[in-house]
Formats: sequence, structure tokens, C-alpha cells
Amino acid sequence: MKVIDGARRRALETGVGNVADITHDGGGQSGSTAGPIVPFLLGAAVGATAGAVAGTLMTRYGIHLVAAMIGAVDRRMSRDERDKLRFELLLQ
Repeated sequence: MKVIDGARRRALETGVGNVADITHDGGGQSGSTAGPIVPFLLGAAVGATAGAVAGTLMTRYGIHLVAAMIGAVDRRMSRDERDKLRFELLLQ
């Protein structure tokens, strides 16, 4: 793996052709201090929008799933099922 010093790396990142250009013009920055903030905010906005749309579209399925789970947990046993369960517990 090749180690690149800071000035040469900045020259490669910014597209400045000569390392001397980057060391004499104050770091080679073109006045923009936004850096990674703009792509982060753009990605967060796109992700939030996509999440909201997906959540909205899946809500109806989620409601059915929750209702089915409540129905399965809250189900009462019939008398025959209760007797069978007691018998199985006695066998253990």
C-alpha cells in the first residue's frame, strides 16, 4: 500500500495538477466550506422521504399483522382444548 503525503493527497482529491499550486494558494480550496455536509443533508432528505413513502404504503399490512397477532395471543381455548392441555400436562 502506497503512502501519500497530505499535500499530494489534496492535489489528487481537488484535481489540482501541481502540488506546488496547492501549497501556495492556501490549501487549494475554492472557497467552499460545505464539505460533506451537503451530501449528508441530501441523503438524509432522500432517505426520510423514501422511508415515509414506504411506511405509508406498508401501514395497511402492518395493521392487519398487528390485529392477527392480537387475535392469536388473545384467543381463548374451548373446553375440549383446555381438557386436552390438562391431560398432556398430567402425562409429563
